[in-house]
Amino acid sequence: MVDYSSYADITKAYTILGYDPEYNFARGLNEAIEWYKANL
Repeated sequence: MVDYSSYADITKAYTILGYDPEYNFARGLNEAIEWYKANL
């Protein structure tokens, strides 16, 4: 579970909570921008 597209270290969240993101940083940022364009 190594994703070098972000500098955030989610190891603790993954270990304790089982957190495993569905989106990588680029996809999440793109979707956020598209949402803002459509909704603002």
